[in-house]
Amino acid sequence: MAVVPAHTVAAALNALPYARGASWDPDKGCLPGTRKAIFDDVWNWIDSPESANSAEVLWICDVAGSGKSSVAHSLCQQAKEKGMLWSCFFFDRMSAERNSPEKFVSTLVRDLAARDQRVAGVVAGILENDPSLCSASITRQFEGILLHPALASYHRNGTRLLVVDALDEACDKSLLALFCHGVRKLPRNWRIVLTSRPLSHLTRALQSASHVKRYGRRLHGSEVLSDVELFIRSRLLEITALGSFYCLAVHSEGLFQWASTAIDSLACCSDAERQIHLIHSLVGSNALGERMDILYAALLQGCPWEDDSFVQGYQQVVGTIVTVREPISCCALDELYQKHPHSSMHILEQMGAFMSGYESPVEAVRLLHLSLRDYL
Repeated sequence: MAVVPAHTVAAALNALPYARGASWDPDKGCLPGTRKAIFDDVWNWIDSPESANSAEVLWICDVAGSGKSSVAHSLCQQAKEKGMLWSCFFFDRMSAERNSPEKFVSTLVRDLAARDQRVAGVVAGILENDPSLCSASITRQFEGILLHPALASYHRNGTRLLVVDALDEACDKSLLALFCHGVRKLPRNWRIVLTSRPLSHLTRALQSASHVKRYGRRLHGSEVLSDVELFIRSRLLEITALGSFYCLAVHSEGLFQWASTAIDSLACCSDAERQIHLIHSLVGSNALGERMDILYAALLQGCPWEDDSFVQGYQQVVGTIVTVREPISCCALDELYQKHPHSSMHILEQMGAFMSGYESPVEAVRLLHLSLRDYL
């Protein structure tokens, strides 16, 4: 393949779509000192590709709120420091950029090109010969770019780690086929860490693929209570309210999102003692999948439901946040509902434990976890 002049390489690569917000964030990782056993297991797997015949996938599968995304963000940070992270992609059902696989392969290709200028030149040449690949399906992009013979020699240089989070939030047949069949065509120095909830169709497909290994340690439950205790202690120090809150770790049953939401509610409320009593009253034999819903329902009891104007504003503002494809700001919400007596910021202040961005009129308001969107 002819070498593409340097001045045209950037233009060629820029024609490939790149998903905004798909990369890792150090502020969303695990608390230092937690999840040590999990990271040890994952790194032992990453560093042991010798027995593999092709690229392999480590599938970290656990319930919503167990901390899979935090583990993925921290793993990316660790891999970046080791010089081993070639790309990552954090799917997000609440982001139009990342709630479908459309930009997954093109983002991966651009990340690889950014790491190696030789790869960048080869990819630019491929796109020059077939410009349609820039807007092609992920199957064609994978086959036509990543598996192109001209890239074969570059694929075998060092371990290439790819981290993909929240597969369940954007998976379609093409993306699932790529992980079940396509990645087997990559060489064995490619190591892919994948996270998702244990949805039945993903379980059936991934467990039948010989190159996919399901991670065996649970991310929630009694095995991680000590990590949850560290997390709770750290967060409560931020709001200077340690007291006897160790019991929150036990009540969480090792579910990090439950602990995080409970603590956020303490930070936002005006009566911490009442809030603690409410949280403690929820302890029971509820099924793990119902615990977040029960916590959300209990914390929402504190909203002024006797105020008809608040109820109307809640339905309008929260309903809009849940249904829009892209996060929306308080300023935009107020433009939509100009005649309402309560500002969107006033309404969302009542739900500070569940959302971010409402403090600023121009910042996008975001639900803190997908489980809240499902509950609402």
